This record gives sequence, structure tokens and C-alpha cells, in this order.
Amino acid sequence: MDLPSFSICCQDFWLEHGAHTTIHKYSDILPSGALFHQLNEFFICNRQLLTVKRELVVAENELRTLQGTYNDKQDIWIKEKLDFQVSDD
Repeated sequence: MDLPSFSICCQDFWLEHGAHTTIHKYSDILPSGALFHQLNEFFICNRQLLTVKRELVVAENELRTLQGTYNDKQDIWIKEKLDFQVSDD
């Protein structure tokens, strides 16, 4: 069973509400709870994967912010260096 291809937020909502509803809906017809246990493990693993993906998105955003700040500072330093060289001449 594949997760619907939604955004991480939507997948998270689906796992939180849709998955548990599906499991409980069919739990009475599952043989001896084995499939129920497998489905539950599947949803737990996918939940953990989504958590890792969410943390990766946060880390990537922080790195982009740092890179932007560094580039801005570098531009300022280069401009100041050029201004200083022009004023020395």
C-alpha cells in the first residue's frame, strides 16, 4: 500500500486519521491480528519517515538561510574592499 502523493503535511494528516480508520475498519476481518500488526508497523514506519523528511526540509531551509546571509555579507565585504581600494588611489 503506497501513501497518496500529497505534501508531507497531507501525508501526515492521512497517516494520523485515514490510516488508523482503515486499520480499525478492517480489523474484525483480519486473520488473527497478523495483518493488523503488519499494517500498524507499516504506518509507524511511514510516520517515522515523514518525521525525518520534515526535519530534512527544516535543515535545508536553515542552510539556504545561512547561505543567503553568507552571500550577502560576502557582497558587502567585496564592495567595502573595492571602495577602500578606490579611496587609497
